[in-house]
Amino acid sequence: IQYNNTLGICDARSICEYLVSPNGSVAISGNPSNCSTKEQIEDACAAHCLVEGIVFTSQSEIDDYQINYPDCNSIEGDVTIMGADIENLNGLSNLISIWGNLTISQNPLLPSLVSLNNLDLIGGDLIITGNENLISFSGMSYINSIYGNLEIIGNNIASLNGLYNLESVWGDLIIKQNPLLVDLEELGNLIYIAGNLDIGINASMTSLNGLESITNIGGSVEIYENALSSIDGLQGIASTGENLVLSGISDIVDLSSLNSDLSIGANITISSNPNLLNLEGLENINHINGTLSIENNLSLISLSGIGYWVSIGENLSIAHNPELANLQGLNYVFGVGGDLTVFDNQSLDDISGLHNISNIGGLLSIHENGSLTSLSGLGNINPGSIIGLSIFNNGLLTTCDVQSICDYLASPNGTIEVYNNYTGCNSPEEVEAACVSQCLPNGITFMTQEQIDDFQTDYPDCTEIEGDVEIEGNTITNLDGLINIQLIDGELEIHDNNQLSSLLGLASLSSINGSISIHNNPQLSNINGLNSITNIDGHLFVSYNQNLVNFSGLVSLTTIDYSFNVSFNDALIDFNGLYNLISIGNLFTIDSNPALEDMTGLNQLENVGGSLTFFNNTSLANMSGLESLTSVGSNLYIEDNPLLASVTALSGITEIGNMLYISNNDAIASLSGLDSIQPNSITDLTITNNETLSTCHVQSICDYLISPNGTILIENNAPGCNTQTEVYDACWVKVNEASAIENKIQIFPNPAKNTITILNPSKVEIKEVIIYSPSGSVILQKKSAVNTIDISKLQPGLYFVEVKTEMGNVRRKLIVE
Repeated sequence: IQYNNTLGICDARSICEYLVSPNGSVAISGNPSNCSTKEQIEDACAAHCLVEGIVFTSQSEIDDYQINYPDCNSIEGDVTIMGADIENLNGLSNLISIWGNLTISQNPLLPSLVSLNNLDLIGGDLIITGNENLISFSGMSYINSIYGNLEIIGNNIASLNGLYNLESVWGDLIIKQNPLLVDLEELGNLIYIAGNLDIGINASMTSLNGLESITNIGGSVEIYENALSSIDGLQGIASTGENLVLSGISDIVDLSSLNSDLSIGANITISSNPNLLNLEGLENINHINGTLSIENNLSLISLSGIGYWVSIGENLSIAHNPELANLQGLNYVFGVGGDLTVFDNQSLDDISGLHNISNIGGLLSIHENGSLTSLSGLGNINPGSIIGLSIFNNGLLTTCDVQSICDYLASPNGTIEVYNNYTGCNSPEEVEAACVSQCLPNGITFMTQEQIDDFQTDYPDCTEIEGDVEIEGNTITNLDGLINIQLIDGELEIHDNNQLSSLLGLASLSSINGSISIHNNPQLSNINGLNSITNIDGHLFVSYNQNLVNFSGLVSLTTIDYSFNVSFNDALIDFNGLYNLISIGNLFTIDSNPALEDMTGLNQLENVGGSLTFFNNTSLANMSGLESLTSVGSNLYIEDNPLLASVTALSGITEIGNMLYISNNDAIASLSGLDSIQPNSITDLTITNNETLSTCHVQSICDYLISPNGTILIENNAPGCNTQTEVYDACWVKVNEASAIENKIQIFPNPAKNTITILNPSKVEIKEVIIYSPSGSVILQKKSAVNTIDISKLQPGLYFVEVKTEMGNVRRKLIVE
């Protein structure tokens, strides 16, 4: 045992027994005190005692311990403390190590563990349960690892004071049924849990703060039935070995506090969260090994936030969510390994968000959904992957004749239950009859004007096309023969039609359950004809339409569930026609549209779920039209727009989900307009090769430079924004000359040793005070109104103090002596 710089405990039983009767060589050196020589380890081993452990049931047994067991400060076995009259543990003050479990249970008079303050090793579980007067964990301050479970159950503690040096738990961490426990702040140094994290039924717990440093959980994370207003504190957890359970959390509205790179080893259960509105926070998970259950969330209105989940290894269950109207958000799920169950969602009237699922491995069960009228969205499931079919008690369900159901009924692999739905879907026989009259389940391709003109003759009464529709032909001049089409259950592709000048023949089309692609139609100047489309379940691609001027014709469109790509449209001037577009589920790319001047027409757009990219639009002068935009889910990417002079129209954006990238925009002089972006939502920052850009010191950039979340590259811009240092200096000038003068806030004394006082003569409200290291790391944070701050624990050196007030933020340098 040699040259282990932090090794301080070597007297494990196996080592002790080996040194008594060695089978070979012994070499012990270069370790810290207590473990640096063979003799030191033997001395520690000699102090071991009570191999079978000990149980204390009375105060007298505690008091007599050192008399009955002189020099016994390292107990080999388990220690149990359980006594109705035990008031203190003073008699155990000599204990240094317990190699087994330590259980402190059912001691109604015990207020403190302070007498255990010499204990620095627990080799097994630490179980503290049912101590109704225990108010503090003082006495545990030398414990930095627990080699079994840590169980804190059924105590009346208000905090975990005393556990602040704990760094790892090699079993489960269980904290539940502690009615007065408010938060977990004292666990701020905990970084690893090998087993489960189980926090539940703590009636006063309003915060999980204190868990921020934990990065990996070997087992499950289960958070349930606490009084939490958010799940802040879980953001550091990047992976769980097993399940994620979030249940009975009364006040959370989304899951945005979860780590953006979270990986789940088994199941995800989101249940009984009465105020949960959506699933934002799960965007970057792309696979679940186990089951996804979303159940009993009374206010859930959207599954947005699920993002790019490709597959679910076992079951998918959506049940008892009374306000959920559709399943948009599951659009990227391609496979379910077990049962697919949609049960008792009384507002659910649209399941088209399931249209990309091609395989399941179990029962397909749709029942008790009172508003559902159609199974459109299930048509792409391979019928051979369906093991059983249950469709019942959906009172308004009349359309069940989607392709997968029809094919399954023709050649079933298992049970069939179809009953108590509406006419047309009230029995297997009714569904089979409807299947016979299906229209073009494999789709259709139109390549000539003659095919268009003859459509109604060739397919009489075909108003709803089950498959994809492709329109591609040099002779096609109009689509008038398609005027009866009302629904396309697949994709719509209109491309390479050299003579097509109008889409008015599609005027009856009101629903498309897939993507729309409009590509290389040189005579098309607008999109009139798609006026009834309100939602696009897939992507919208509009590219290489040389005469397209605007988006007139999409006036009813409110949401695009996936990406919106607008590229290489030579005549496109603006986005007029998209007046009602509110949300784009994924990427929004504006690329190489040489006549585009601004973004007029997008005035209602609030959210882009993925990256927002402006690239090589040579006439784009400003972003007017995007004033309502508040969030971007991934990168904000602005590059090679030579006339772009202003981004002020982006002033409503408060968060992005990844990189802020601004490069090669020759005319831009200022980043004013990006001020409101929350700096912690920026992962990386690149500002390069903008030859007139001199003003980069907007609030979001300044705050990011103080506490960066990732890389920073600032170069080859105009003076003032040519390097990171130039921007940083400009930020300080801005704050010191503006905010400090306005608020008259000072820090005294400076330099300081023990405390500092915030002088606030103008009496503005101070919301938060943060002390940063020179590298930008948060050293100390006070989130309530304070005047005096203890800095006695800070090392001498330079720090930065940021005072956040109702009138703005003030930053000051602080010298600690």
